[in-house]
Amino acid sequence: MSERRARGFTLIEVLVALVIVSIALLGLASLQLRTTQHAYASYQASMASVLARDIEVRVRLNAAAGGHYAITAIETRAGQGEPGCLAEGCPPAALARHDLAVWARALTEALGRGASASLARSEEVIGGRSLARYTLEISWPERLQDGAPVTFRYQFATPWRD
Repeated sequence: MSERRARGFTLIEVLVALVIVSIALLGLASLQLRTTQHAYASYQASMASVLARDIEVRVRLNAAAGGHYAITAIETRAGQGEPGCLAEGCPPAALARHDLAVWARALTEALGRGASASLARSEEVIGGRSLARYTLEISWPERLQDGAPVTFRYQFATPWRD
């Protein structure tokens, strides 16, 4: 009788190793997907912050039309482009309408069709100084969970005159 030593791997060992490697690769793919989703959610929050700062600057630059910026729902308005007076100077109300139309398009481009916003304005006098306080709320559908909207809230104040 000769003694024979087995060399190499059996088919069952190879299949078990293949299953283990497949499970590990699926876990890595799932991790990559979640990382991408969280990166996109972070991008959306950053864009909401950039858009909030943008509308604040627009309001400050056109302080004479401050009341025209306060609206309950900002939506992309079809057909509202350049008012035709930008080169020679628009009346404050026309510039405010233009600013909101441009800003609403930027909102939709950055956060998608489900995005919406509102900009509320209140006036108060503090220490003899008149202030207009604005509260901006931007909402967009969240893709990470159940699609529930995420709301970003931003507040700023500007001086105003009676």
